[in-house]
Amino acid sequence: MVRIASFFLAAASMAALTNAQQCSGNASMCPGNQDGVSSTYLQCNSWSHQYETANCAAGQVCYANPNKPGTAMCGLPGTGGQPGQGKCTGNTAKCTAPGQTGAYLQCENWSGQYVNSNCPAGLKCYNNSSNTGVFCHPITANAVASGSSSVGMARVDQANPTRVYWIESRPQEGGRLVLLSKDVDDYSERTLRELTADSKWNVRTAVHEYGGGAYAVYGGLVVFSNWSDQGVYLVDTNKHDAVPMRIGEQNDKLRYASFVVHPSKKFVVCVREDHRESDIQAPAALVAIPIPSGSIINEKDEYPLAKDVVLFDKTDFVSSPAISPMNNELSFYAWNHPDMNWDATTLYCATVALGGDGIPSVLEHLRVVAGAPGEPRESIYQPRFDDDGILHFISDRSGFWNPYYLGADGEIQQSLESPLSADFAGPEWTFGESTLQPVPGLKFSVVISYTQNGVLKLGILNVATHAIEDLPAPGWSGVGSFQLGYSHSGEQVLVLIAGGPTEHMSLFTYYINGLSAKQHTGSKVVSDAYSGFLSEPQEVVFSTKLPPFGSSESKDANAYAFYYPPTNKDYQGPDNELPPLLVLSHGGPTSVASSVLQSKIQYWTSRGIAVADVNYGGSTGYGREYRERLYPHFGEVDVQDCCAAALYLADSGLVDRKRLSIMGGSAGGFTTLACLAFRPEVFAVGASLYGISDLEVLAKETHKFEAEYPVHLVGPYPEARAEYIRRSPLYSVDTLACPAIFLQGLEDKVVPPNQATLMVNALKEKGIRVAHIEFEGEQHGFRKSENIVRALEAQLYFFSQILGFETADQIDPVPIFNDPVSHNIVEFNLLNMESSFINASLPDVADRMLFAVPKKGRLYDQCLNLLNHIGIEFHRKPRHDIALVSNMPIALVFLPAADIATYVAKGNIDLGITGLDIICESQTADDVAELTRLGFGKCKLQVQTPAINSSVTSAQDLVGQRIVTSFVNLTKQRFAELEGVSIDRMKTQVRFVSGSVEAACGLGLADGIVDLVESGDTMRAAGLHAIDTILNTESVLITNCHQRFPKLVETIKQRVEGVLMARRYVLCQYNIKRESLERACVVASGRQAPTVTSLEAEDWVAVSVMIEKKELANKMDQLKEIGAIDILVLQIANART
Repeated sequence: MVRIASFFLAAASMAALTNAQQCSGNASMCPGNQDGVSSTYLQCNSWSHQYETANCAAGQVCYANPNKPGTAMCGLPGTGGQPGQGKCTGNTAKCTAPGQTGAYLQCENWSGQYVNSNCPAGLKCYNNSSNTGVFCHPITANAVASGSSSVGMARVDQANPTRVYWIESRPQEGGRLVLLSKDVDDYSERTLRELTADSKWNVRTAVHEYGGGAYAVYGGLVVFSNWSDQGVYLVDTNKHDAVPMRIGEQNDKLRYASFVVHPSKKFVVCVREDHRESDIQAPAALVAIPIPSGSIINEKDEYPLAKDVVLFDKTDFVSSPAISPMNNELSFYAWNHPDMNWDATTLYCATVALGGDGIPSVLEHLRVVAGAPGEPRESIYQPRFDDDGILHFISDRSGFWNPYYLGADGEIQQSLESPLSADFAGPEWTFGESTLQPVPGLKFSVVISYTQNGVLKLGILNVATHAIEDLPAPGWSGVGSFQLGYSHSGEQVLVLIAGGPTEHMSLFTYYINGLSAKQHTGSKVVSDAYSGFLSEPQEVVFSTKLPPFGSSESKDANAYAFYYPPTNKDYQGPDNELPPLLVLSHGGPTSVASSVLQSKIQYWTSRGIAVADVNYGGSTGYGREYRERLYPHFGEVDVQDCCAAALYLADSGLVDRKRLSIMGGSAGGFTTLACLAFRPEVFAVGASLYGISDLEVLAKETHKFEAEYPVHLVGPYPEARAEYIRRSPLYSVDTLACPAIFLQGLEDKVVPPNQATLMVNALKEKGIRVAHIEFEGEQHGFRKSENIVRALEAQLYFFSQILGFETADQIDPVPIFNDPVSHNIVEFNLLNMESSFINASLPDVADRMLFAVPKKGRLYDQCLNLLNHIGIEFHRKPRHDIALVSNMPIALVFLPAADIATYVAKGNIDLGITGLDIICESQTADDVAELTRLGFGKCKLQVQTPAINSSVTSAQDLVGQRIVTSFVNLTKQRFAELEGVSIDRMKTQVRFVSGSVEAACGLGLADGIVDLVESGDTMRAAGLHAIDTILNTESVLITNCHQRFPKLVETIKQRVEGVLMARRYVLCQYNIKRESLERACVVASGRQAPTVTSLEAEDWVAVSVMIEKKELANKMDQLKEIGAIDILVLQIANART
C-alpha cells in the first residue's frame, strides 16, 4: 500500500505552474500546448527572441524560461523545459485506461520496472509524475458511461416459455432502448436476436413521463411503443425478416404503456394517455387495440387503422392490466388525484366481453376487489392470476407491502401467516414492475422477495400453507422483473434481473430445483481491473429528529444510509487526514437508495471521497409510516436526515467535517439545494442534477402524474403558497453561502429547465460561485454517453475547485461564475489570442464586429430586450456563446459581465455592454470609450457596517480596520484617499472574497464590507447599513480606442440612443386655438420644437410634441387649463435623435 500526501488521487502538484504572462511580450506562442499534458509552459514554436525550436538540440522543443521572463529555453517534449527530465525517466509508472492519461505521460518506450504487461487487461502504463508507484485506475468517467448500459423489463413468452426478452439501454446510441431476445438456457450469443436493431426504433414510452412497460410478447408476437412518435408497433418474431408495423389509432398525441397480449393474439390491452386536448389533464384509460392478422396487410405493407376500444376511463390513472389464463377475467388497479399510487389505489376485476370477431367491446361485471373509497387507504400493486385463475396482489394494508390473494369466497386472504414488517415491493414510478409472480404448475405458489434486517430474501411462498421455501440469493441486494419459464430440458426456471454490491443489475436464469443461477448479461464477476477499487456499502443507522423541529415536541428517531468508504488498493490517506464526504440525496422523493453496485458511486470512492447514500425519512423499503414521514414535510425531514447523516459520519471520525458535500437529482436536487440554503453550516459545496429550486413553479408547471404530488409533500396549492415559498431555496438565496453546480436537460418535462436557470441567476447576482451546464436532447436524467461523462467530470472538477484538490483526471474546465480563478483562465485563453487568430479559428465571425453582452444574470434579459428593440436579429443555440446576427455584420459574444470591459479594452471585442463598476474595478477606463449609459442595472457600491455598531458612522471610522469586498481596487482607492496615502502604504486591510460578502461581518472576518447594493434588503437582512457610497453604477455601452468598425459602432450607438429616447418620451397630440399656441409651447416645448398643423376649423391648430414621461401628467393638466382639447398620448416604439 502506497501512502500519499492527500487521499485525493490527484496528479502531481501544480504549484510549479508559472504565471501565464511569462510568454507575453515578444513571444509568439502556440496556444494551449498539449505536448504531454503535464507541461507547465506554452510551447514556443515560433519564438522571436534568442531561442526557437530550430535552435534546440534534436528532439528538444522551445519553452518559456521560468527563471527569466521574456526569454526561452530548450527541453525535452513534455518536460516544461526543465533540464534533465525525460519522458519516462525514473522507475515508476501508472496504469489506466488508454486515452485516460489524467496528468501523466504515456510511456511508449518504458524501460523501468513497470510496463504495459504489468497492468491488468485493458489498461496501459503511464508515467507517474508523483513518483509514488503504480496507479492502475479503471473507473474513469468513460468507463462509468459505458457501464451505464443497463438491462430491464425481462419477459418470458408464456406461449413459448423457453424464450426470454429484455430491454437494454445504450448510452453510446443516445440512450436508445433496444429489445433483445434469446433462449432462457443459452448463456452464449448463439440464440441472441436484436429485434429492434434499426436506430429508428427506441422501445420507450412517455406515459407518466417516466415510462416503463413499453412492450409485451405472446406467441412470438411483440407489441411495443416507439419513442419518436409514441406509436404502437407489432412485429412477429417468428419471422426473421419481419419489420415492425404500426397498429391502432395512429395519432402522435396518444401514448401507450403496460401492454398485455390476450392469449387469442387478437388484441392487446394497455394503458393509454391521451394528450390530444391537454398535457396536464391528459385522460388515462384502459384500452384494447385490435391485432390484425398478416392476411389483412394492405397493399402499402401497412396494417389498416383500427380504433382503440376504451374499456375503462373512470379514474385519473390506471395501471397494470392482467388477464386470467382461465377465462377473460381482467384485473387492474387505478387511483385519483391528489394521491400517488403509493398513497392509495383501488384494485378492480371485470370480465372482458368479446364481439363476434374476438375483439373486446366492453367490460362487464366491473367490481372493486380492494381499496374501495371509504375503506382504509391502501396501496395495491402487481395484480397477477395464477394457472387456476386465483388473483394475487401486493398491498400495504398492514403498514408494509405484503402479498395477498382473493379467495374462492371473494374475500381477501393473507398470503403470509402473519404480516411481515418488510416491503415486498417498491413504489411504482414506472410501469412493468414485477417482484411477485405465480409459479406455473405449482399450486397456490408465488415467487416473492423482500429485505429484512438488511438482507435480501428470495423465496417461493405457498399461500395456502403460508410456508416460504428460501431460494439462496447469491450476493444479491436488489432483484426484479420476475418471470417463470422452462429450459429446453424441461427444468423450471425463474428469470430475473438482479445485482449486488459488487455486481451491476444483470439478467439471470435461476434454476429453482437446482438452486443455482446463471448469468445472461453483464460480466459474471467483477473484472480483475476493478479488484481492489470497489467500495462495499455498510448500512448505518443514525439518530435524527422528527418535526416540529426546534420544538420540545420534536422526537428522536432513526434514519438510514449506505456508507461507502474510500477504497483504492494503491493508496491510503495519511493517518492525520480524513477523507471528504459526498452525501447523495436520492430522487423521488418517494424512492430508495440501493446497495447494488453503482459505478457513479465507485467513481468517487476510488478517488478518495467517501459517499453516504441516504435513505431519509420518506424513503421506501421501511414501511408506510417511514414513507409518510415526509408528508407534509418535504424540504424539512429530508434536509434534517441528510445533514444528520453527514454530521454523524463526521462525529464518528470517518470523514472530514470541513469537507462535506452533497449531490442529488430531481427531488434529490431540491433536497441538496434546501440543505445548502437552510443548513449552510453543514456543507461546503453541492451539485443539483435537474433539481427543483422553486416549489411553487413545480406546483404550477409539472406534468400530470405528479401534478398534485406536492399536495402531500407540502400542502394544497395555492392555499399553502406561503409554505411553498418558505421552503423554496430560490427564495432563500440570502442564507445560501455554498457554491453549487447545476446540470440540466433542456427537454425535461418533469422538472422544467427554468428551475435551474432561476437558481443560477439568483446565485450569480449574490456573487456565489456557481456553474451551469445544459444538455440538449436530454430529458429527466442523462442517457447519452457523452453527457454522462461530461456531467460526472464537471461535478468532480467543480468540487475540486471549491474543496481545493487537484484531479488525477484530464477534465475540460467548467466555467464558474463569480470565481476569480475561472475568470483568469478565461481571460488568459482569450486575451492571448490576436483578433486575427479568433477569426481564423472561427470563420463564421470573420469580418464581423464582435459585440459582447452579459452571458446570463440580472443584466441578461434587459440586454436581450435592448438588442430586440435596436433591430438585431439572431438565434442563440443552447450552450453556444457566439451567435451570428442575421441582418448585420455582427457576431454576438456572450460573456460574464465582469470580463467584458477587459476584453473590450484589449481589443478582442469591438463593442460591449457591462457595468460602470466593472470598468472602474478592472481599471480599464483609459482603454475604453463610454458611448452611452443605458439606464438599467442601477445600483450603488457602498461601504456597509453592522447596524448595531453605533461607533462607526462614516467610512473614515473604518480606516485601519478590516474590509472584505469583491471590489478590491475601488475599495483600496477609496480608503487610500481617506488615509491620505498611496495604496501601497495604507493601513486599512482589504481582503477579496468572491461571494457572500455580506456574511463577512457576522462571521467575524471583517469590520466592514464594500459591495453592490440595489434594494438594500440583503444587507438589512444581514444586519448591515450603509455609511458611504463609493460609486453609483449602471449599465453602459462601451467600445475600445482602436475601433475596427467605426461606422457600425456609430450605427449601434444611434440605435441605442433612439431606443433610450423612445423609452424616456411619449408623443403628445392636442388641438388648441392659435391665440393660445404660444403659451402651450412654453408649457410643452418638446426636444426641439412642437410640430404645428393648421386645422380646417378657423383659428385652430393641431400640435404634436414630445414630452418626458415623468412630466406627462402635469403637462397635460397645464395644457388643459390653457384651452387644449382632444389631448392624446402615443407611445414611441423607436426614434432617432
